[in-house]
Amino acid sequence: MWRYSIIAVIILSGLSAKGDDWIIFPHQLHVVEEELECAVCHEGVANSTSLDVRLLPSMDTCADCHEDNTEDGDCSMCHANPENPLPFMESQPADIVEYSHQYHLSLKMDCFDCHAWVKEDDGLKPATIWTADDCKQCHMRTKPENHNLAWTSNHGTEVNSATQSKCDLCHESSSCDQCHQLQQFEPRIHPVDYLPVHAYDVRSGTLECTTCHDPVDDCYQCHTQNQVMPMTHNFPDWVNLSLPEGGRHSDAALEEPDICQTCHLPARDFTCERCHDTK
Repeated sequence: MWRYSIIAVIILSGLSAKGDDWIIFPHQLHVVEEELECAVCHEGVANSTSLDVRLLPSMDTCADCHEDNTEDGDCSMCHANPENPLPFMESQPADIVEYSHQYHLSLKMDCFDCHAWVKEDDGLKPATIWTADDCKQCHMRTKPENHNLAWTSNHGTEVNSATQSKCDLCHESSSCDQCHQLQQFEPRIHPVDYLPVHAYDVRSGTLECTTCHDPVDDCYQCHTQNQVMPMTHNFPDWVNLSLPEGGRHSDAALEEPDICQTCHLPARDFTCERCHDTK
């Protein structure tokens, strides 16, 4: 059975010789018929905590079993386009890098739970590329462990820029807006009198404001419409061409450029260009 399957793959690969190249690997033959363990080809997958590493087999790995099945220089056994074979990619492109095979396998999950398509894969078309939508299909049914009864009250302490990509897997910004759009009336988020004192939290980094607020659409628009400036901008030495480096604003621009860029956007604000040639 093994030999006949290999011959069929070689013949069919010739039919694709004029098209794009990909690696002809019939998972159905290897996994279902020959009952090979996934780790034989995908070495290290059990300990993998990221997709940003090579989990695909190398040419040497394939040669361990197929060294005698093809002649030197004959690419037709593995390549759909043997006339123009392309290098095997180092890692499968993915829009989610922070995926831990190690963690999911520790939950007693089977490889086929996520890769069921391999049972029907005859290798005659490019392999399926995993995307975030595939993960979402499962996680919409199975919530993370920390989404317990207290999650609604406590999630704010865990949602920040470091975890934003993980939240985006299942949630869109509209999900947050359903609860947070009336935030001035929700003491658990911001007290009613928070607006006059919010700048202290912004500068100290106590809260991750960008979780809900866009610097341009929210901060910039509000500050320009209400002509609100930091108190430092009223100091006589803030901008003074008679002083070294033009005054204290230059030190602030070097120390906290992100604060300055909240209002001074090169594409919208010409304050800097009045003195500095930014072109």
